[in-house]
Amino acid sequence: MAGGRKTYYDVQAPENEVKIVTGKFVTNGTSAPDGIEGVCGGNGSVTRTAAGKFTVVFDKDYPAVLYASKPTVVGAAGYESRLTSIDTGATGNVTGCKMEIWTSGVTAAATGTLTLDALADATDGDYVILNDGQKRYGFEMDKAGDGASLAADGVGATATITCDSRTNSADNEQFIISDGGRSYYCEIDTNGSGATVANTDIVIDISAATDTAAGSGVVVQAAIAAHAIGITAVDNLDGTVSLTQDNKGDSGNVANNIYTATTGAWAVTNFTGGTDPITGVDVWTNVDISGDTTAIDVAASVNTAINGTSIQITSAPPGVPDGTLDLTNDDAGAQGNTQQEVSGGTNLAVTDMTGGSAGDAAAADTTDYDVYLQFTMRESKLTFR
Repeated sequence: MAGGRKTYYDVQAPENEVKIVTGKFVTNGTSAPDGIEGVCGGNGSVTRTAAGKFTVVFDKDYPAVLYASKPTVVGAAGYESRLTSIDTGATGNVTGCKMEIWTSGVTAAATGTLTLDALADATDGDYVILNDGQKRYGFEMDKAGDGASLAADGVGATATITCDSRTNSADNEQFIISDGGRSYYCEIDTNGSGATVANTDIVIDISAATDTAAGSGVVVQAAIAAHAIGITAVDNLDGTVSLTQDNKGDSGNVANNIYTATTGAWAVTNFTGGTDPITGVDVWTNVDISGDTTAIDVAASVNTAINGTSIQITSAPPGVPDGTLDLTNDDAGAQGNTQQEVSGGTNLAVTDMTGGSAGDAAAADTTDYDVYLQFTMRESKLTFR
């Protein structure tokens, strides 16, 4: 320093400036992006790392990102984009970013189709079980119109006794019927002498009956009804007696035996047709279809029944009724995608409920969509004084 004056020398001093940088690339499905420009071009790069996910390396490092705009995807209707991270290097400078393209999905309610039978093709007790994602609702076809809940309560097994007249019968011969718990020996008594076989449980005294098969049937029904066994007997007035197990279910499907009653036309069939109640159903509804004729008629009755319950499924016939019903879950979402069930009938069928979506986000690949990036950067600048 001379004469009190300071001498200045040129020195290099760092200063910062704010700079807006942009970049662009074009998606290419599952392949590497192309059309890379701007901040991710040149020495930069864009790499697809997974479905809808990309890693962007800038053309140079930057001291800091002051603001990062949301990536813009042009031409991707229904798709969104977002930055998932700003990447830095060993020195702390910003080197790039990661981003993804994703779809919010389509919010939709699950749907299905129920196909009904005409009355002639239906069987009493046919049923459909609908699941709305919360509860299972059963709808039973009451073809007989008697209000019986065959599916909900189960069915008692049945058998038939065929009788013969007193003249064609032999005294002391036996047949055996079983209620599933024990067997009962029934002795035919043609002369009023009572039980003469030691193991007899029920005496069929036809000595004073009308000498016809129908007359013997009256006695058989009364004799069985007079004993506390788990079988209900009904006289068909034609020489046959119908038997029904009081305990409903498959356990009632047991064998009977004509045993020694081999004279004349006496016969007894095994118990069959017993079914257990359908379990796992929260609400049963009996649908009286006895007055219906066509499948369209039956569908109308079932439609009214479905919409008359608290099930979260709405039923409706198509624009031109055809014996089917369109089913739509009342709530959008995947919880409505449920399995449905039917049993019986000729054409009775139901599809599973499908297509329900709550619009959950999911990364997704796209093709030929332009992606634009924009960042406000802090950049170092060297000046001289």
